[in-house]
Amino acid sequence: MEVQCSRALSESKLPGLDFALNPYIGCQHGCVYCYAPSIMHVDRDEWGTFVKIRRRLVNQLERELKGRSGVIGLGTMTDPYQPVEDRTRITRRCLEAISRSDMKVSVHTKSDLVLRDIDILQGMVDAEVGITVTSIDASISTSIEPGAPPPQRRIDALSKLIEEGVDSYALIGPILPLVIDRDKEAFVEAISSTGIKRVMFDPLRLRTGMMDHMVKRLKDLEGFDLSKFSKLSDSREYFLLIQQELDEMFRRKGVRCIDVF
Repeated sequence: MEVQCSRALSESKLPGLDFALNPYIGCQHGCVYCYAPSIMHVDRDEWGTFVKIRRRLVNQLERELKGRSGVIGLGTMTDPYQPVEDRTRITRRCLEAISRSDMKVSVHTKSDLVLRDIDILQGMVDAEVGITVTSIDASISTSIEPGAPPPQRRIDALSKLIEEGVDSYALIGPILPLVIDRDKEAFVEAISSTGIKRVMFDPLRLRTGMMDHMVKRLKDLEGFDLSKFSKLSDSREYFLLIQQELDEMFRRKGVRCIDVF
């Protein structure tokens, strides 16, 4: 499905970003914790089932890039490297346009498809890539991020990006109670082994309908205490404690930790 694009860039209030760019509407990854359905006023059960391609986005972007400077966040609302990108290559064309401008780019994804565009990223000034890793357990990932590549492919992608000289980091976001607790040592080791020098934390921020949706997806996980998960998801003290523990563990590995907000 295609929709007409009237505006490519929107102002961003996210830290470190001046503008947001999203090549698609909707996301095939279907993550249970996604905040986008609340912002876009879309039913959560439908969010991962459709994607709309923004027609003539690249042409509009090229016009808007003229005379501008700053940092563009690529993928603030939907993943720029979701499966449809392998066919349309809209994200790649956006990167090519940005590389010819005075603007910088910060890419956010859960997909190793970003490796396809290393050649462009290497030639850009101060380009960075953040890859989300919420768990290294493939079975958990299948439940909470059903359409996204499994964790090991994301870990391998981070390693490759670092190896190729692309500034990259891991985003641990959202931090999910009990999920993050399953094996913190192995989790920290896997991420640290990629060679990255920083991780970013983002605690779970509950929105309308989010908890019911997560419980529905997590109820079949063996040994998962849904009542405890619900209670901790609304506990600021829990998230502060987990972040302190992770911060200490990552620092011992030489990795700097940053709060997203």
